[in-house]
Amino acid sequence: MTPEEQRLHDVAAQIALAEMLRLLLAEVLFDPNAETFRKRLQAFENSAVSSILGRDLGSGMNEYTERLLKELATGWITRLMTSIRHPADSTGNNLA
Repeated sequence: MTPEEQRLHDVAAQIALAEMLRLLLAEVLFDPNAETFRKRLQAFENSAVSSILGRDLGSGMNEYTERLLKELATGWITRLMTSIRHPADSTGNNLA
């Protein structure tokens, strides 16, 4: 496998994992009431972001790198969580 093929394989795996995670979270956090569903999503997002911000990501990592990794990771969480929509919502992907 060439380096480019390996990179494409890795990206495809990340896309697949993200989609499965979106579907799983939509199912687990679902509530028939759209507002309750949105509150559950927000609470989960807040917990995940707080968890990342509150932990040490690795020994030997400089402060800048750790801060950048945390910023990127929390941004990824936010993008994932905001992509999940309740069926009653008229825009976006209907995953629940």
